[in-house]
Amino acid sequence: MGHTILYIIFVVGLMVSATGVVLMRTPIHSLLLLVMAFFNAAGLFLVWGG
Repeated sequence: MGHTILYIIFVVGLMVSATGVVLMRTPIHSLLLLVMAFFNAAGLFLVWGG
């Protein structure tokens, strides 16, 4: 059950941050959202593999 909740949190975070990367006008904000997307993807891989 806990893995499912973490999975959903990381997926939603990844989708929001990836969408923000495309929609942001300033490069700094896009870069910060890209870093956030990388961390969400890493968390997703940890939940998926563990």
